[in-house]
Amino acid sequence: MRAIRYGAGGRRARWLASPGKAIWHIASLRGHGAKQVSGSRRTVGCTPRRSSVLSPGEPVLSRKLWHGAVMTAMPMRMIADATARTVLYQAPDTAFSGARTPAGTKIRDLSADWVSMDLVWAGGSLIRLIEPCAWQCIDVEFDATGNFTGWYVNFQEPVRRTALGFDTVDLVLDLVVAADSTWSLKDEEDFERAASIGQLQQRTAEQVRAAAERMISVVEDGGPPFSEKHWQSWRLPPHWTAPALPANWAACR
Repeated sequence: MRAIRYGAGGRRARWLASPGKAIWHIASLRGHGAKQVSGSRRTVGCTPRRSSVLSPGEPVLSRKLWHGAVMTAMPMRMIADATARTVLYQAPDTAFSGARTPAGTKIRDLSADWVSMDLVWAGGSLIRLIEPCAWQCIDVEFDATGNFTGWYVNFQEPVRRTALGFDTVDLVLDLVVAADSTWSLKDEEDFERAASIGQLQQRTAEQVRAAAERMISVVEDGGPPFSEKHWQSWRLPPHWTAPALPANWAACR
């Protein structure tokens, strides 16, 4: 299993070997000349940019970043690439790169050390709906047999297109919406802790809270995309397989 170690705040660790021992020294990505994919402490603007339209079935990479390091790199396929919305598909059992604690558990504290590990998606499939400049994406989720189970709203920075696919910064808070449209917020305590200690800028936290309020209103009002039944019955083209994780998944652009 491959594991790339990171220090607090997503900084890559430098490995220094010496006789009889190995020491981890934390080094800033920026300070040591490594390429930084994105920064999460900047002020986020949104200017939709479409250099090209991707074709249905084309493999793309969906990445979540933190302080320039890639925390998640998930291979997906394009369903539709329109101006108003991009739609991606994630297959069951997709091999991806994901952040974990050195013990192999999920990340709960963004200030803790973490490693990047080779993983396999254990859930069912999903369809991801991405709208330009939105502070969330919405996943239409299915179980292992292909039955619709509900929606998952992930609050994040507006998605940016790259040569590999799509990049964003996860902003901790999520909204889980069941098939009957009952909803619950997820990771509220982690989000409020990240905001209170400065891991998330105040302005960013306010954007997330506002986006959550909007999404809850849309769910309760039965608005789109929660009212769009065609995604619940969408079926995978038989020739589509899970794309492989590309070797350059951590590349800057």
